[in-house]
Amino acid sequence: MKPLLRGVYKSLLLTLLLALRLVAQDSAPVAAQPNPAPAAVPQSETQNVSAPSYEITGAAHSGKTPLPGATVTASNTLTGKKYSVVTDADGKFTFAGVVRGRYVLRIEFMGFSLFTQEVVLNPANPSGKIDAELVLASRQLEQSNKANSASLAAGRGFQSLALDSNLSSLASGSAGFGGAGSSQNSADFSSLPLNGAGAEALTESISISGAQGRTQDFGGGSEQDLQDRIQEFRERIQREGFGGLGGGSGGGGQGGGMGDGPIRIGRMGGRGFNINQPHGVLYFSDGNSSLDATPFSLSGFPIAKSQYNQARFGANVGGPLKIPKLFDGGNKWFFFAGWNGSRGDTPYDAFSTVPTLDERNGNFSNAAYNNGAPVQIFNPVNGQQYQFNGVPNAIDPTLFSTAAKSLLQFIPLPNIPLTSTGQNFHFVTSDATNSDSVIFRLVHNFGSSTGPGLFPGGGSGGGGRGGGRRQNNVNFGLNWSRNSTNIVNPFPSLAGGTSSQGLNATAGWVYGKNRATNNLRFNYNHNHVSTTNLYSNITDVAGPGGAGITGISNDPFDWGLPGISFTSFGGLNDPIPRRELDQTYTISDTLNWNHGKHNWRFGGDYRRILQSFRSSRNAEGSFVFTGFATSQYASGSTQPVANTGYDFADFLLGFPQQTSLQFGATAYNFRANSFDFFAQDDWRILPSLSFNLGLRYEYIGPYTESQDRIANLDVGPGFATAAPVVPTGAVLPPGSATFQTSSNPALVNPDRNNFAPRIGIAWKPAQKTVVRAGYGINYNLAQYGTMIQNFAFQPPFANTATNSTDVIGLTSPAPLTLINGFPAVAQTTVTNNFAVNPDYSLGYVQIWNLDVQHEFHGNVVFNVGYNGAKGTRLDSERALLVTGSQPFLY
Repeated sequence: MKPLLRGVYKSLLLTLLLALRLVAQDSAPVAAQPNPAPAAVPQSETQNVSAPSYEITGAAHSGKTPLPGATVTASNTLTGKKYSVVTDADGKFTFAGVVRGRYVLRIEFMGFSLFTQEVVLNPANPSGKIDAELVLASRQLEQSNKANSASLAAGRGFQSLALDSNLSSLASGSAGFGGAGSSQNSADFSSLPLNGAGAEALTESISISGAQGRTQDFGGGSEQDLQDRIQEFRERIQREGFGGLGGGSGGGGQGGGMGDGPIRIGRMGGRGFNINQPHGVLYFSDGNSSLDATPFSLSGFPIAKSQYNQARFGANVGGPLKIPKLFDGGNKWFFFAGWNGSRGDTPYDAFSTVPTLDERNGNFSNAAYNNGAPVQIFNPVNGQQYQFNGVPNAIDPTLFSTAAKSLLQFIPLPNIPLTSTGQNFHFVTSDATNSDSVIFRLVHNFGSSTGPGLFPGGGSGGGGRGGGRRQNNVNFGLNWSRNSTNIVNPFPSLAGGTSSQGLNATAGWVYGKNRATNNLRFNYNHNHVSTTNLYSNITDVAGPGGAGITGISNDPFDWGLPGISFTSFGGLNDPIPRRELDQTYTISDTLNWNHGKHNWRFGGDYRRILQSFRSSRNAEGSFVFTGFATSQYASGSTQPVANTGYDFADFLLGFPQQTSLQFGATAYNFRANSFDFFAQDDWRILPSLSFNLGLRYEYIGPYTESQDRIANLDVGPGFATAAPVVPTGAVLPPGSATFQTSSNPALVNPDRNNFAPRIGIAWKPAQKTVVRAGYGINYNLAQYGTMIQNFAFQPPFANTATNSTDVIGLTSPAPLTLINGFPAVAQTTVTNNFAVNPDYSLGYVQIWNLDVQHEFHGNVVFNVGYNGAKGTRLDSERALLVTGSQPFLY
């Protein structure tokens, strides 16, 4: 009966959502524009150049159904500034003109659970795209109930076998191991990529214990907490006998049907269950689109159904290590091993605006601007309106740029009638994704084991309140994972693929006696990432073998489509070929000591970070078409007349208004060192009053390049001059001009004063009232990784160019064109496009909060909270144009 009622409830909710969408179509909500970002401060005696434009776009949907009217909020994590928009009739949203930084997006819609995701915007990634799959609140509640029961047995900081999340899920009836098959994020199985290994790694300090990201789990929880959780797990196992494994949608309990849960192997139920014997799980699940309904169309035009299939599978086993007739580990050796994988594809559905057949042939007589006005195109050289064969606003095809005609094949023709939002191309496909992960854990206890086989003594807990408890064990872990995904974009020509392969090896020694426990760990992390497009090492589509664009990279590895941007149409922007190998060596130690009302923790770690990197960012060039070359101009003016000019007409003629280029050496090898120390005290002053006090020191050194192939700019007072600077040991390419040198191989001085205090208070003034407060500081440790990659792609070790023009340059003897978008410059011209103050200091944010909670009669809880944040030394960028230099960011 319950499944029937649940099905009726979901059907009613779906009907309500469709009705809301119809209402939204009648009154199409317009997305509110975010507050504009502050413009760069004008510099004296310099010409201002527009800073990069950052934006966040995305869509909210439930399955294949868009969700119009959802509230989307983007919060800058350092400044705390918030932007808010509402999704349109197609469930899409855009934040335009936001500033560079790290944002947390929240998407809220009535009847659905909250969706959150983080986005990082920087010069290398000026735009972020969100694909938000919202889950019904009722379904999320069911999943949460399962997860909550699993988390009861999950000890914080298990060092023994890292089985906390997975084995606890066996007891709770969730699919447990199934979750690990599709992601490296399940439990603590994998920690790839390691913090600090990449430019965009999340390396902010988030814990006084030194636990950054998911890579360092030492220092979590006290010994008593750990033992309480293990004991609770034991009791649950004996009480439930793993009956929950028969759960899933087929029902739970020992006699329940299998539903869509895992398939059991081994002895996993009954009163005789013994956790000290090997046990495991084998599972398989599959979902596909065969029975999905055809998507509902708000526009009235048929919508193709996305096809997909997703399968997850795995096998996991753990327990005492015993090999018949070869080895018997007794109660001293324990292991866990598992293989989890996934095969399948994810639906992709995108709408775009592309030029019509007439527009592709140069006939714009029926074209209109977004405001409804008819398109008018002019020849600025003679001021006359373009016409061909007596048709106004038409261009003679003989005037078309050969490069434009070559690239036109990569822009598709319209395949649907024009929608109410001006879109005429619909692309429905799926992106295939395959993943595998292999996990192995091994633990050896010295002396007698004090816990069950799967959980030997020796977690990373505290000093232990039990008095005489001893721990002495070594543990080893090995994680290997691989993932490959097809990249899809709005046009079929913009596809590609990315793959990653990671290895994470750990070794640890835990020794505890009486009230003190020490945990020493060694870690090696290896992560290889590869990204490609449809053309790399295969087809030269932009250079001499294709469009004939000059000045770009001719390396087959860099082959791909040039970046083409329009103001009215979807452009060309395919994946950039990339190879990256990240390696990190880590040694860490934590001491936990319980004394009286104090639970102390001391520790630190050292990391050696190595990154080998090959990518050419913008090797085939980027071209921006705005309509300036077909606009009408008043006499003596460089500003176009309103409602004249068209971006696609400029493209056909081959006249971009802005071009940029950046590609460097075949490969770079970056190096950095990092270490930190911390001390923390959990002080229980009274039964109703506790303090958490701590101090952490963090140091991350600026990156260097193994052959000193990096460059910065020495910017003079008042931004009047800019001279390139290279490390003293750099070997310049033949024919290079004379450069200033620096004895600092990183070209940026390290920031050595990163002290991060923490304080937390919990007070219970009354029986049902709790007051909590906290304060802490977090440093932005990721910036050095961003800097080194920008330093590497600078002359004389790389080719860079940024050019812009106007109607005066267009009518000159040598205008900027699609074919010749990167004309040669004098050797004395500085073409570097990025610089950093050598005395740069890392930014930090102070965070504080206050929370008061009171429980009234009938389990009614009243909660009042306040959260505050203040950013200090935040990054600021200036777009400068200094005499003798091309525009650059500083």
